[in-house]
Amino acid sequence: MATFVKVPRVFLLAGFILIFLFLSTNRFYYNDENAYPLPPPIDHSTPNERVAAHAAATTPEESKKIIVEKPFAAGGYGGGSGSPIVASEPATGATSADSAAVVEGVGAPGASTTPGPQKQQQDINNNNAHNQHQSPAAALGPCEDLKLLRSVHSQQQLTEKVRYQRICLEPIFSADVDRHAITSLPTSLFGSEATVNINECESAQVPECTRVQLKVPEPYDKHHDVSHLVFGVATDYQRLQESIDAFAHWLSRPGGRGAKLVALLVDYSSYKDVEIEALLEEFRDADINVQLVRPLRETYTVSHSHFTVLAQMLESNPEAQWYGLLDDDTFFPRGLKPLSDALAKLDHTQDQYVGALSEDFEAVRTFGFMAFGGAGVYLSAPLAKTLGNHIHECISGATMAEGDIIIRDCVYSNSKAKLTTLPGLFQQDMKDDASGFFESGVEAINFHHWKSWFNAPVVDMAAAALYCGDCFLQRWQFEDDTIFTNGYSIVKYLYDVRNIDLNQMEGTWTNAGRSFDFSIGPLRRKLVRDEKKSYTLKAADFADGGNLHQLYVWDGNPATGEADGVIEVVWQKRR
Repeated sequence: MATFVKVPRVFLLAGFILIFLFLSTNRFYYNDENAYPLPPPIDHSTPNERVAAHAAATTPEESKKIIVEKPFAAGGYGGGSGSPIVASEPATGATSADSAAVVEGVGAPGASTTPGPQKQQQDINNNNAHNQHQSPAAALGPCEDLKLLRSVHSQQQLTEKVRYQRICLEPIFSADVDRHAITSLPTSLFGSEATVNINECESAQVPECTRVQLKVPEPYDKHHDVSHLVFGVATDYQRLQESIDAFAHWLSRPGGRGAKLVALLVDYSSYKDVEIEALLEEFRDADINVQLVRPLRETYTVSHSHFTVLAQMLESNPEAQWYGLLDDDTFFPRGLKPLSDALAKLDHTQDQYVGALSEDFEAVRTFGFMAFGGAGVYLSAPLAKTLGNHIHECISGATMAEGDIIIRDCVYSNSKAKLTTLPGLFQQDMKDDASGFFESGVEAINFHHWKSWFNAPVVDMAAAALYCGDCFLQRWQFEDDTIFTNGYSIVKYLYDVRNIDLNQMEGTWTNAGRSFDFSIGPLRRKLVRDEKKSYTLKAADFADGGNLHQLYVWDGNPATGEADGVIEVVWQKRR
């Protein structure tokens, strides 16, 4: 028989109290929705979809209210992913005109009623002054918000801490833009700045976004037909593979679709069929119309093949109007529309030998009067077919080894065609630092030598052309000392830029001198580091929301432990 021990009542009472507290605590933490509320679900819908959903869910009276998407959210890498503001009247401190501008959107059809470009620019300046320090709303966490900076940080070996600021640009799209003019704005381009430790981005304080409106050209027509153009390059397997992104920029994206690339691999026989097919697949994935071919003869050099690829180009598309022989680092930043438009001014049914001289007269003196290969050699169909019938003859009779010289001699020996130079084509024989060329606001049809004689991230730079066409390398002046060259740099000068002739190109490259005056001169002297502070573009990316993000970096002095400076420019998606 069990023996029961009498337990004092005080212990029983204490036990009941403890059990009650335990159950209550569990209910508080695990059953009460208000104790630890779940974060709201992420809304992946577009602004238009949210407007439609709002309209469907509201009464006729409520639907009179306006849903306004917060523009330029500092936390929104995708641009405007924060919650919309529901407003039936302008926000405190904002004018009715400001609200209308946000609701109607930039470049709306009603914008055509603007009295003229001068009045329109004045309105832009007024808006910029009003919005200079407008505080945006944070929609994402700091780490996600600094996505582009984080991706560039290790690649560019930036300092652990950077001095970071952000500029949000609202485009005013217009067909009435003087691309050669430097538009002057009285406001500063520089806003609030924060020191960001990229390795501790969770605690980063993202600075306010300096909001600016800029007038830019209309984007290019996405349906421009360039199927009448065929291009040929001679290179090796590895260099071609490394260049896929660059080729994709001008062969598969708007302004390039329809053209064909014939790539002659000088080391074709060194690779298995499966490896050739793998390279073809990479080009297909990039939506590039390419044909990979062998050298006509194994004994032909790379320079020979620069010319002999013409035979395979003719076979590939005998109906083309123009055949372009290029170096593998010839790059068309604005796509093929500018080239197509320039060639359209010439009669493709007649013998035409088109290209550009080197900008350096010393190179012209050495190699002669010809279309230099880096700028491209463009042959009309009749002349291309004539040369195609003399391929081996022109190779065997060549007096010099360079491919563009072989082409020139073949043209002059078999036709009466003479060189037609095409403005906008560049050989870019510039060593080490070509910043003066890019910061001149040049409207280049092509670039060259960008990964050999000098280094420039041309694919990232040219993302601006995908956004607004001829706005690439367009220049704006802010206050008296800052020049923004879209897609290349933001430069703050030591003194008033009115003391600098910005119509002259700065001779920044090592071999700059009087030999360049005949083509792109006169040049002005190269400024030293203390005379200007240059933030140069290192990366660009189109975010999920359609905004274009550009990252401009100024290199601090490593000897003194100075932090690098970073400016992220956000071009808002056209609405």
